[in-house]
Amino acid sequence: LHYGLTVLHSDMTTCCICSCNSLLVDHILSEETLIILSNNSFPAKVTCKRCTQCGATIHFDRQNVCLLNMGKFCIAYEVMREVMFLFLLGRTTIFTQYSVLKKAHEDACDMAFMGSFTYHHFLASWYSFVDLLDIDYTEAPSVIIYDNSCNLHNYSLNREPLFFKESRFLVDKFHWQGHKGCSSGYNMSLYPQFVAINSQVVEQSNSLLK
Repeated sequence: LHYGLTVLHSDMTTCCICSCNSLLVDHILSEETLIILSNNSFPAKVTCKRCTQCGATIHFDRQNVCLLNMGKFCIAYEVMREVMFLFLLGRTTIFTQYSVLKKAHEDACDMAFMGSFTYHHFLASWYSFVDLLDIDYTEAPSVIIYDNSCNLHNYSLNREPLFFKESRFLVDKFHWQGHKGCSSGYNMSLYPQFVAINSQVVEQSNSLLK
């Protein structure tokens, strides 16, 4: 996708309602949307498609080029990924990250962003991005491997004991050596079924992003 285009076409080919794949036609939306990147934005028009078989309207979706369609604006996945990593690894609040993003656009004299993209828009984008990850929150994971699982175990059982009652909490191999006073039941290395698991894969992946 070339971000200078004024009209962005949907790449959807199948109706999500009736599953037909040959009866979708483009319709230009009359309202403009704002394409938001890390340090600049630009207005554009996007297309939707209407299924001539069931009449459903399929809204603009360009996941293949990493744009999240929020209606009056589309925000780049790169912005939301940065939010996710800073929130999970740096414990940076969502509001702080919005403030940083806003400052970057102010420095770029991006008047369109400053006049229309609020913190509530940013927060709604974050929730929608998390939904795309398709995480099932209805059932707790059977095994949780974390560098501080001993404390996480207590934290979880104090707040949601029924939800986590079947979950096993383990400390990863690398960090276990620092847990001198913890029960050996948290030691991941004592469980043969987990020996082949690379418990450092997340940190190894994160190191590639720095």
